[in-house]
Amino acid sequence: MSDQYAPSPFPAPVPAQQWASAPAPPAYAPLGAPRNRNGLAVAAVVMSALSLVGVLVLGILVATGGPGGGGSDLLEGSVSATSGTVDGKALAASVRRIVTDDGGDVTRLTCPASTTVSAGTVVVCRGRVSDADWALLVVFEDAEGSFVVNPI
Repeated sequence: MSDQYAPSPFPAPVPAQQWASAPAPPAYAPLGAPRNRNGLAVAAVVMSALSLVGVLVLGILVATGGPGGGGSDLLEGSVSATSGTVDGKALAASVRRIVTDDGGDVTRLTCPASTTVSAGTVVVCRGRVSDADWALLVVFEDAEGSFVVNPI
């Protein structure tokens, strides 16, 4: 046989056939080898430390009663209870005294005319304390007239 009819390693295209084109280059730059980046881990550790500090500060503020020091806003007092009831004027005078002793300037204070006293009884007295209108929540602790006042 002659070399003339030897098969070619590259087949000739059929006249109506088209060769496949080369693949298009990617629209973005390919990523290189992964790099060791610790930025996200460092940010997570820093944020965790800041959160821990914030929680500790809040815990200290709650435990010590806030930036103004210890104690609470509750004021304790008592008023004489006759037959299980308290006169509104006597209650107002007692509340006025303990608010004034705490440093408030009471210019007006009214309480309900008569209140039946027992443990857990709640009375709202209204008035003007230190040039601001206040509602004072009076909670009786027993039937003898001991109470706490919470300004709201």
